[in-house]
Amino acid sequence: MREKKKENKGITLIALIITIIVMLILVGVSIKLVINSGLFENAHKATILTVVSMVKEEIGIDKMTEMIDGNPITVEQLLAEGKIKRTIEEEGTDTYYLYYALKEGAYSSMKGYGKGTTKDVFLIDKDFNIKYMYMIN
Repeated sequence: MREKKKENKGITLIALIITIIVMLILVGVSIKLVINSGLFENAHKATILTVVSMVKEEIGIDKMTEMIDGNPITVEQLLAEGKIKRTIEEEGTDTYYLYYALKEGAYSSMKGYGKGTTKDVFLIDKDFNIKYMYMIN
């Protein structure tokens, strides 16, 4: 009599474990590549550039509105309105630096920057040029 061979149809436990291990290795490598490529840092920079351009646009709208009303806007006016703050720092004996920074929440497009453990500073000059400074407390 001939013995009938059993055909295994299906996956064995060992093959399943090997497949899971290979997939975990691939996930680990993928995550490492994403982190090392600076993807998150680039996304943060893009967000900051978007916020800066939106704040510039808001200030530009304010400037145009004031020009239409016949009152050209100045940084001193923004200071009086409480939208910026003036800081004077001493560097050396005869050197002082004067700069203006937008206050947190001064413009709606700032999106809550400046809260938490980091300090986000947006500097503005007399020509309404805005520069983003990232400072850690």
